[in-house]
Amino acid sequence: ESNQDDLSVHWQKCYNALAQYDSKVISMWMDEMNTILFFASIYAAVITGFLIESYQGLHEDPIEALLTRITSQLDPVTNPAPLEVPFTPSASKVAINTIWFSSLIVALSAVLTAILIKQWLFHYTWTNNIPMLPPHLAISLRYLSLASMTREHGHVIYHAVTFPPLLVIVSLFLFFAGLITLLW
Repeated sequence: ESNQDDLSVHWQKCYNALAQYDSKVISMWMDEMNTILFFASIYAAVITGFLIESYQGLHEDPIEALLTRITSQLDPVTNPAPLEVPFTPSASKVAINTIWFSSLIVALSAVLTAILIKQWLFHYTWTNNIPMLPPHLAISLRYLSLASMTREHGHVIYHAVTFPPLLVIVSLFLFFAGLITLLW
């Protein structure tokens, strides 16, 4: 029985070390996802403000069209009525809106990805912290959880955690590209 107690103590030490490691890594990843969620959400609101203003340039201003029509009708001799030409927005306005909508979509994708990762981390933490399990079974459960994740999906979670920050960076580049196009 003494040998079994020693073995149980060693399993408990091993479990505690793994639990401490998991806790640190998951806490770090959760903090990173919280930061991404906070920044990307505020950033998406800012992009939306820019989009609301720039989207108006894709449509003809009804007041300007009415004033042009009134002017041509008031003085038909010097200002003959122009042929009705359908409104087409400038290429730069279309480009700016396309770039900014792309930026918004990428930022919202970062938010969605961060939410999914947080859900997975919560599920992983919950399933691997069952207090009723003996330490050797808890270690086995943790191993199976990680092994199935890495074997079937090729370290998806480890790489997925780096994906939302990359999406935010791409979104920022797109936003600045649209801003440069606007100021050009």
